[in-house]
Amino acid sequence: MQIWAYEAIPSIGRRYGENLQEADLRRICRWNSSEMPNSKDIGASIDEPNIVVHCTLKPTPEEASKAY
Repeated sequence: MQIWAYEAIPSIGRRYGENLQEADLRRICRWNSSEMPNSKDIGASIDEPNIVVHCTLKPTPEEASKAY
């Protein structure tokens, strides 16, 4: 769930995670985090007036080409 939040709500990902951008890793393994988000901070992030939320996560071209 935490990785999904990093991907779906970029401001949370930027604050709590580091996207390693390593193509040889699956998307869920591309995130590094040293701090656990808390509900107060997530609530504040969601209340931002210009929040960006990706309702559907789209696969990268590499992910789309693989047979999972």
